Amino acid sequence: MLLLAFLSFLKEKLINVFGSELKNTDERVRKAYVMKLDDEELLKKVALNDSSEDVALWAVERIKSRPVLDEISRSDRGIVSRVARRKMDNL
Repeated sequence: MLLLAFLSFLKEKLINVFGSELKNTDERVRKAYVMKLDDEELLKKVALNDSSEDVALWAVERIKSRPVLDEISRSDRGIVSRVARRKMDNL
């Protein structure tokens, strides 16, 4: 029960990841949020919009859905889209 509350809290924080609340947080904290997240739509938003390529790549590594990886692979994020394409090919 406590774990569900914690995961819900993390999900709400990630929804605002690009807002003022988390804009200046450390990259390691954002990576920790990504590692706890299971919602692939939020992971897709992180992969497409996070300012750090490392955090975006961590988000891509957590995604297992082919349609979501396809959307990311068609983006213009450079290495992030290439990694998504490679991961999609390996599924």
